[in-house]
Amino acid sequence: MSRRIVLALALATVVLATKTPSVAQAAERLDVETIKMGLDVSDEENNGFVERVVRLMNRRRLSRESVTIAFAKARTRTKHKFQYFKYAMIELADREGVSLDRPSPRRRSTTNWWQTLLTRLRSIGR
Repeated sequence: MSRRIVLALALATVVLATKTPSVAQAAERLDVETIKMGLDVSDEENNGFVERVVRLMNRRRLSRESVTIAFAKARTRTKHKFQYFKYAMIELADREGVSLDRPSPRRRSTTNWWQTLLTRLRSIGR
C-alpha cells in the first residue's frame, strides 16, 4: 500500500515538473500577455509600461535577456511582482542606454492637446 502511494507521488511530481514552464520556455514566448499574466498587472499605467518594454525588445533596443532576467526574478517575489519588474527593467535599460522612466510621447501629446483645448475654450468665453 505504501509503495503505491510513493509511486503515485513520484509520478505526480514528474508530471508537474514537465508541465511547469521553465524560464527558457517563457523567454521563447515572452510577449505582453505572458508578462501581464505572470506579474498580475492590473491597471492601465502598468500595462502601458509592459507594452513599451516589449515593443523596445521587439525593436531590439532592449535585449531579450534583460527582459527575461527581470521577469524571472520578479516572478519569484510573493508580493509587488510588477514593481520589482519595473524597477529592474529601468535599471537594466539604463545600462543598455535606454530610458524607461520618462513618460511616453503619446501621453505627453495628449496632455498638450488637452491644455490647448482648455486655453481655447477659456479664450472663447472672454
